[in-house]
Parts: sequence; C-alpha cells; structure tokens
Amino acid sequence: MNKNDCIFCKIVKKEIPASIVYEDEELLAFKDINPIDKVHLLIIPKEHIENLFSCEKKHNELLSKMLLLAPKLAKENGFMRKKAQRTSF
Repeated sequence: MNKNDCIFCKIVKKEIPASIVYEDEELLAFKDINPIDKVHLLIIPKEHIENLFSCEKKHNELLSKMLLLAPKLAKENGFMRKKAQRTSF
C-alpha cells in the first residue's frame, strides 16, 4: 500500500475525521471508531511506514516514543488499571 491509499496517512492529513487525543510533530493518537474496550486508542507515526517489517534502525526513537506514550494516554483517557488488557501491533 502506498501512502496515497493509506487510511492512516489520510487521517494524519485530516482528510478523514478522527477523534484526536494527542498530536505532535511525529505522532498522532486517536480513538478507535470500533472500540473493543473502554479505552481503545491508536497511536500512529505521521511518517508513512508500511508495517513493522519496514522499520529500520532509523525508526528506533520513533517506536520508543510510541510505546512510552501508550500508558500516558491510557491514563489520561480513563484507563486506570496498572495492567493493560493488551497492547497490539
């Protein structure tokens, strides 16, 4: 899939609406439109990355930032348990 067809790229470009809970120069986080739990957020890079297999060493800091952001956003959005149900990739 190229970035012109990528639904996440369209969300980043604000071509598709999303309930955004966090945004900075590298990342965007928003509520899932079909949540499977009380708190169900998606954290995506603004840079188009096809999938995890496409990640390279240059993405180390970005991936780390995404993982560290997840518990912070979960707490800010009402998830109070110390053990998360799941973190998916």
